[in-house]
Amino acid sequence: VEWEFQKLVIKPDGMWDTYATEIVNQRSCHGNTILIDCWTDSDGVRWYRVYKDLGYLCGSDRLYEYGKITNSGNTLEYLFRLGTGEIKKWDPDNPHYEYRIYYRQ
Repeated sequence: VEWEFQKLVIKPDGMWDTYATEIVNQRSCHGNTILIDCWTDSDGVRWYRVYKDLGYLCGSDRLYEYGKITNSGNTLEYLFRLGTGEIKKWDPDNPHYEYRIYYRQ
């Protein structure tokens, strides 16, 4: 299964955010993104985990992301962390992860 960026927002300071993203082995000017895992749960929520090789972009060479897209496709929530170590458990309250949520109408 291959999914593509639906939206990529590049901010004035050069940082970027993705919207409804699930990527398989895609190279771009933003580094290399590799899908680690993806699945759909019994409620129709699509889950994914990705590894991004960022190189020089964020002051770190690795970013790990663990996210979910609701069944309706209108809400994206994800956790991410720069540095080492995959995110293996959905834990938005963990102080070692950044949490983001996006809504689309």
